[in-house]
Amino acid sequence: MIDEKTASEKRSYTVGRFVIGFIAATAIWGAFTLWLMSRGGLSSEPANSSVTPPRASAPAATPAISPATDQALSALVAQELQALGVKPKTAVLPSDQAYEAALAIKHGDYESAGKIAEAVLASSHMHSWHFYPFNVFINSITHTGNDPVLLEHLNAWVEHHPKSAMAYLIRAKYFNQAAWAARGDGRAANVPEHLMALFRDDLQRATDDVRKSIGLNPANPWSYYLLLDVATDHTDSVEAIFQSAKNAYPDYYELYRLRLHSLTPKWGGSFEAMYSFVDQNAGRAQDGSPLKLLYLQLYAYLVDAAAFECGSFPNEARKQCMSAALQNSVRPGLAEGMLKALKLYKVSDPVEFSEALWPILRYMNSCGCEATALGAVLQTAASIMGSDNRILDEPGHNNYVLDDITAQFWVHAGNTVNADQKFREALKDIEHTAFPVEEQKDEAMAEVYDDMTNVAYDSAQYLNIIVYHDAANAVGGSNHGGTPHLKCYAYYRMKRLTEAVKECTQLIEGNGGYLETYYYRAKAYEVLGQWDASLADFAPIAESANNYYRVGAALDMSFDYGQKHDYAGELASLNQHAYLFDPELQPPEDLAVSYNNRCYAYMKLGELQKALSDCTTSLKYGQMPDAYHKQQQLIKMIGTKASTQL
Repeated sequence: MIDEKTASEKRSYTVGRFVIGFIAATAIWGAFTLWLMSRGGLSSEPANSSVTPPRASAPAATPAISPATDQALSALVAQELQALGVKPKTAVLPSDQAYEAALAIKHGDYESAGKIAEAVLASSHMHSWHFYPFNVFINSITHTGNDPVLLEHLNAWVEHHPKSAMAYLIRAKYFNQAAWAARGDGRAANVPEHLMALFRDDLQRATDDVRKSIGLNPANPWSYYLLLDVATDHTDSVEAIFQSAKNAYPDYYELYRLRLHSLTPKWGGSFEAMYSFVDQNAGRAQDGSPLKLLYLQLYAYLVDAAAFECGSFPNEARKQCMSAALQNSVRPGLAEGMLKALKLYKVSDPVEFSEALWPILRYMNSCGCEATALGAVLQTAASIMGSDNRILDEPGHNNYVLDDITAQFWVHAGNTVNADQKFREALKDIEHTAFPVEEQKDEAMAEVYDDMTNVAYDSAQYLNIIVYHDAANAVGGSNHGGTPHLKCYAYYRMKRLTEAVKECTQLIEGNGGYLETYYYRAKAYEVLGQWDASLADFAPIAESANNYYRVGAALDMSFDYGQKHDYAGELASLNQHAYLFDPELQPPEDLAVSYNNRCYAYMKLGELQKALSDCTTSLKYGQMPDAYHKQQQLIKMIGTKASTQL
């Protein structure tokens, strides 16, 4: 596999104990308890797995990368996949069934979609922590709330089959995702009111739909989970909903986790409420109860609360703030509860426990735990689970979840070589793990490959993005994850524009027609000089509720019109998207580009005074040489015109 590390860095490859901030193995629990009660050091730099749209008035410069000089890119990818030892999936996964159902919906075959969904529901069971496989299926129907084609047909399905509980439930899931796509995950005070209004409206639509679904079929546990999820942020009746759901399905762990999350300070709760809830439900549960995992989940939410409280502080001040905040929030008894949570491994199905532990550790890692914090939890978990977090030469007996999280830990430490080694150990350990069903093995393998893909994205290793993306799809199917556009993005960045268009188009024609997919197909069209095709893809993005992508799309549209010499179209497009000029929505650098682009359009249309005003405003927000040059040119042009008229 191609790696951007230098030869000297590769020679420093560490084979010894994983010691970056880890507690000594000879004093694991004592050090863990001491750390838990008194340290709480944190770093709030989250893992980045999203693609950032360029903010420019022209296509972002992409380096001319040539990963192969004597063979085609496809041959090199195939070679790397063979070196990885990727084996095609051996079973039909819930995400595959979701793909078929989604395509059926988009083709108006609602009867087939309903049959697929009902069959998955009938085969699902309440496991210790999940309602599987329906939870995977329903989350794979749509990964985002920005697929208008799917929504159009969901509306038609409900209209034509008003007695279908499944139609209402899937549309409720879509509305919930659409709500959060509009709002984002930042502080509510920083979200513009019109986006908060969209958020509230979509959550209400989701609530209405899921209540209708429960009325039609009260025997689906996941419906109660979604009802509690959509109620968490917009009603005062969350406790009543939780109690109703709990009475219906008292063994459904996810209901308790959601209720605990709604009690965190950033959602209007308090530490007192969180501890009281966990003590009442996990504390009173019998030893070995899956509810004991709430103690570990509680700690993860305390870490997140500290990160949320201190997020505005700069580097070192943030670490100190978060350390103090976590120290103040951790109370006696939590360490003992966390130990009981981790010891569930010994009395539970090891795969089910590992799958439940995975998102908690991932959550802690993304919240920005300092090495000693996450390291202590990882090392204690490894001790209990009979695993080893060291870099090993002969993997095969460790826990794949701990391998995967340790790999991500190495990424944060800046050592991608050790991270890659640990990821590969995770893959080998999955091979040696006995899964209850073959589908879960393929799903676990795909998740590790997805993590490797995200690391490759973060380090701009475009070939690796393609390789790991293909590996994930080989074992997990093309519908298994929420970022199907990354391969299209990699092709675009490598200037493999035809391949980018082809890849994005295949996703759009399947179940990956998300905002990001259209965005990078539009970018590829743009570099190819296919302005009309680019504009057609950018237009709906520029009208979307997602302020992050729509700004990039609207600015690129103005560039495309300019390239067509359609300056009236450029001006109309800029003025149509008034949010480009709203200082409450956009950062200074985006405002500078927006005014600069409109200055250019006015200038080309001969409206010199308006052009000068916009270029001057652009310079107020950012010192763009292009804006300064046009400003000086306009001053001369206006002066010459005035003297001519005298």
